[in-house]
Amino acid sequence: MIVGFIAVIVQLVFWYFVFSKLLILSSAHHATPSNVKRPSVSVVICNKNGANYLENLILKISQQSVQAEILIIDDFSTDDSINVLEKLKTNYPQLKVFICEKDIPGKKYALRQVLKKVDTEWALLTDVDCVPKSYQWIERMLNAASNTKSIVLGFSPHQKTAGFLNKWIRYETWLTAVQYLSWAAHGHPYMGVGRNVMYHKSIFSKIDLLESHQKYASGDDDLFINMLANRKNTSLCISPDSWTISEPKHSWKNYKKQKIRHLSVGSLYKKKDIMWLTVFSISLIIIYLAIFYLTLSGQWKLGILLWLIRIILLFPIVVLLFRKLDMRDLIPFWIPLDLLTACFYLYFSIFTIKRNKVDW
Repeated sequence: MIVGFIAVIVQLVFWYFVFSKLLILSSAHHATPSNVKRPSVSVVICNKNGANYLENLILKISQQSVQAEILIIDDFSTDDSINVLEKLKTNYPQLKVFICEKDIPGKKYALRQVLKKVDTEWALLTDVDCVPKSYQWIERMLNAASNTKSIVLGFSPHQKTAGFLNKWIRYETWLTAVQYLSWAAHGHPYMGVGRNVMYHKSIFSKIDLLESHQKYASGDDDLFINMLANRKNTSLCISPDSWTISEPKHSWKNYKKQKIRHLSVGSLYKKKDIMWLTVFSISLIIIYLAIFYLTLSGQWKLGILLWLIRIILLFPIVVLLFRKLDMRDLIPFWIPLDLLTACFYLYFSIFTIKRNKVDW
């Protein structure tokens, strides 16, 4: 019971003193004066077997309020991507297509190669299975940039569909965003998502730093940010108009493969980042283990009391954060999703230690 209460206190500290920082960040956008020249920007996309997404994605980007070059590199696709891209080039002069030189697992090599082709001031990254939520995506991300910032972290929720798997994927994406955006707001950026992140040329010119991690398929976004982002050079953009919407996985098998790939580079983070992420996840696991132990040992009333204390105390802040990132529909499902999160941390913790070479 004592251990469980200590873990509850740790969780309260995270939610009310760290994650609450996200609530005071403005979701409003700040328009750039008409007499101020906007910096040049390129949208950068690594494509692998994304033929079905390319036409719609290029259309959405071309319709943005701020025009940008579009750089796409194909990483040895086995579908009809090359033919689709060649056809699109005739209709979109701003589209530039490149072919990856080496077939290496993961997209780090392809990303390194295409970023070296960027000749604009900023590079805005997204994935081929994403679409901008609004026609102001590029504009909003540029508005979050400044002369002192060289990294802009954005948010990329998953598309809402039917089924519990979709609820879990969107919840886990929300929880991850709450953590990395909140820590960045405190001046400790440790990761971002390649589905929506923008780099200044002073940053993406250092992309070869990823070569030291080339043998790991994942980490093209979070490891790069973990290496270079800091309090002074990183800003956030959480305006809903700046979001990109990503297509979620449709089976537990594919989701598991994706998460193993993502989590396999977690142990390569800076030690302080690993420490805080570990404390948060372990404290949640301990709470449910304590409840489970108390219940099995016949002290189920104490187990229920521990559970109720945590749920009642966390519910207000959790609801506000759900609303902040437009996930209101998940509020009724928070309790089972919270339990699943503890199981998720326990099951996948091994993959933060074991780094597999997994295809992207």
